[in-house]
Amino acid sequence: MPKNQITLKKSQSAEEFQSLPDIKQELTILKAQNQDLRIQISELDKLFQTKQKEHEQIIAQFTQEKNDLTDVNIELRIQRLKDSDALKASQTNEDQYFTQYQQSQQQVNQLKLQLAHTQKALTYTQQDLKSAQRIVELRLNKEDNNHKVNSPHPNY
Repeated sequence: MPKNQITLKKSQSAEEFQSLPDIKQELTILKAQNQDLRIQISELDKLFQTKQKEHEQIIAQFTQEKNDLTDVNIELRIQRLKDSDALKASQTNEDQYFTQYQQSQQQVNQLKLQLAHTQKALTYTQQDLKSAQRIVELRLNKEDNNHKVNSPHPNY
């Protein structure tokens, strides 16, 4: 190695030794900053863990609420299906009852018509009976008159 380079290295080392107190002071400052940062990191880690626990509790609470709401929703759907089935059954029954009602109304109308025909026939029969009674009375009166005229004994 040339002599100039060795001298140069020696002079650099001398400069480094002169700036050594500055480096020590800077190193002390950096150590203090490092310590402060470690404290901050420790506090932030504690805060993070606390917040993480809070968030886990909130998540658990929301999950439970979601599950409860899902259960309620399912129960409401089941009830709606039951109500829908009951409504369909009710409508079917209503349709059946209405059909039965219409059939019974038709029967009532037929019976009313038959009753009207029967009453008409009864009226004709009563008229015929009255006519027959008159004829019978007239014949009996006529026979009584004939007997009275032909009979030697008066009826006292």
